Amino acid sequence: MTTIDGVRRPHATQPPLHLLTILRQALTLSHRCLLPGLAIGVSAEVLIEISAVFAPDDPVPPTLSLEEAFSLLLDSLARIGILLIVASMHVAALTSLGLVAMRDETPRVMQALRQATSRIIPVAAVLLIVGAALLFGTVALIVPGIWLCGVFAVVMPVVMVDGTILGALRRSAALTKGYRWPIAFLMVILLVLFTILTQGAGLLAGALNDIAFGVGYPVAWLVSAWCALLAAQIAVALYLELLSLSWSADTA
Repeated sequence: MTTIDGVRRPHATQPPLHLLTILRQALTLSHRCLLPGLAIGVSAEVLIEISAVFAPDDPVPPTLSLEEAFSLLLDSLARIGILLIVASMHVAALTSLGLVAMRDETPRVMQALRQATSRIIPVAAVLLIVGAALLFGTVALIVPGIWLCGVFAVVMPVVMVDGTILGALRRSAALTKGYRWPIAFLMVILLVLFTILTQGAGLLAGALNDIAFGVGYPVAWLVSAWCALLAAQIAVALYLELLSLSWSADTA
């Protein structure tokens, strides 16, 4: 028996990871969290749209003074910071909804937002670290980026439970050890599916906006919010399944 970051793994064989069971559990969680999850997701989409409205549309001149360049840099950093805060609150709140639903409690918007606020710093830090790692791995050879999807697949539920940054990264790596490629394969399939759904919703929204301006936006927001909700619940279901497998290995 080998112990990695507190998670014990057998040397030879590991219990199988049933991805279909995880998907069914995630769909069940998404159903339980549907209304609060959509409310949080659509709110995040609206905030992102509002921030885009106030973004300057003027092209950057070929030559800038030092003062203008510094002002442009501050403006860009401010927009990135706003988007990071919105994204962190969004994913943290959706993850919190799933963790509450797993305890057979009623998921509530305000409770999820309070828990997300209490974890905003570690969540934002983890998003930056994992995002940078996935970007670097994908740009390098694509395959490392896919593998890292498996490594950090459950990092967000771990952050919401433990409230750590590096500890959450290590814990996710330990829990997914031995299961990373199947998890990564699932993540790639879901990414393709979500991309098709959101792009299709965007096309439908554009067609509806041609008929009556503004009518199509809620369609795109709802589809995007549902995809984000399901993705968060897959991470929660996967996290709890990996915990169960680690406990089974520990008692074997």
